[in-house]
Amino acid sequence: MPSIRANKHSVMAENTSRDELRRLAHKWKQGTLIEAEAEALARWDEAQRDEILNLPDDSGGPEAVHDRMYAKVFDTINNENAKQSRSKRLIALWPKMAAAASILLLLSFGIWYLNLKNNNKNKNVQDNLAHAIKPGSNGAVLTLANGQQIVLEQQHTGQVTRQNGAQLSKAGDSLLVYQATATKDELPISYNTLETPKGRQYAVILPDGTKAWLNAASSLKYPTAFRGSERVVELTGEAWFSVKHDASQPFKVKTQNQTVEDIGTEFNINAYSDEAAVRTTLLEGSASVSIAQQSITLKPGQQTLLKDNHLTPGPANTEQASAWRNGYFVFESESIQPIMRKIARWYNVEIVYQGEAPEDQFWGTVSRFDGVDKVLSKLELTKKVHFTIEGRRIIVSK
Repeated sequence: MPSIRANKHSVMAENTSRDELRRLAHKWKQGTLIEAEAEALARWDEAQRDEILNLPDDSGGPEAVHDRMYAKVFDTINNENAKQSRSKRLIALWPKMAAAASILLLLSFGIWYLNLKNNNKNKNVQDNLAHAIKPGSNGAVLTLANGQQIVLEQQHTGQVTRQNGAQLSKAGDSLLVYQATATKDELPISYNTLETPKGRQYAVILPDGTKAWLNAASSLKYPTAFRGSERVVELTGEAWFSVKHDASQPFKVKTQNQTVEDIGTEFNINAYSDEAAVRTTLLEGSASVSIAQQSITLKPGQQTLLKDNHLTPGPANTEQASAWRNGYFVFESESIQPIMRKIARWYNVEIVYQGEAPEDQFWGTVSRFDGVDKVLSKLELTKKVHFTIEGRRIIVSK
C-alpha cells in the first residue's frame, strides 16, 4: 500500500502550498508583505505557474480555479517587469499586485457565489417540482346510463341523484351508496360506470350491499339493480371486493379475459392493461377464477396469475395485495418498472426512462400519502436508481 500513502502525502503538500499562497495573498492586500515573503511568493510562482496555467479551464473544483487565477496575475506581473529582480519587483509592484489581488478575490467570490446560487437554484427547482406532485386523494367520476357525468369530489355529502327507483348518496368524501326506493322486481335496469382517474381512489356500495374499493386509474361498470340468476360487474384496473354473499345469485367480476365468482368472499383483483399478468388474491372465504378452458378455486391466502391466457395458482402475499387499500406501497422483490407504474397511477405523473432501466430488485414499504419526493428519495437510498423531475414527468436513470 505504499503508493496510496505517497499519493496522500503529495496531496497534503499541494494543499499546504495552497494554504501558504492564500496567507501571502492576504498579506499582500493588507500591505504587510515583507521582502522574504515576497521572495517566497516569487518562488511559488516560478515553480508552479506553468503547470497550473496548462490545466484545462474546466478541470478541478474551486481550489483549481483559484490557483489558475493567482498564476495568471503573477504571470502578467512577470511579463511587465522581466528586467527587475524578482524580490524587488514584487515589492515595487505592490500597488498593482494589491489591486490585482482585490480584483482576483472579488472575481473568485463572484464565481463561487454564482456557482452556489445556480446549484441552490437547481436544487430549489427540483424540490419545488417534487413538492408540487402531491399524493393521490379520494375522487371519482360517475357516468350514468344516460351519459351524464358527476364528479363526486365536487358533490356535497348526501343525495347525489335519483335514478330508476334508486337513490345515490355520497357518504363522507370517499363512498357512493345505492339505496333502493322500490322493490327489486320493479326497478328498471340500466348500467352506470364509476371511474377513478390517475391520482384518485373511491369506494361504492352496490345495490346488493357488496362494497368495492377502486384503486387509481380503474373503472367498474355495474347495473342499477341486480336481477336474474347472477350479479355481474365489469372491472378494469384494480379493485378490492367485499361481497354480500347470496348463493342463489352468485356475484361475478369480469375482467378482459377472466371471471371471478365469489363464494362468500373478500378478494382483490389487479387487472391493469399495462401489467404483465392479471393477479387475483383471495383474503377471505372462497372464490372461483375461470377462463375459457380452465377454472381454479382459491382458498384464503392464495392467488392466481393470468398470463398468456393461462391461469397459474400459488400462495399470495396478502399484505402486498391489500397494501394500496391500507395506504401503503409494499415492494417485495419488484423491479423498477412495476414500481414506477404504481407511482405513475397514484401521483398522476409520466415516467420516462433514460437509458436502460435498472435490473435490480427492490424491497420496502412506503406510505402512499407521502409526497412523491419522499418515495423517490427512499428508492434512491439503494444507490441503484436516480430520478429527475421535470414538471409532472419523472426521468428514471441508473
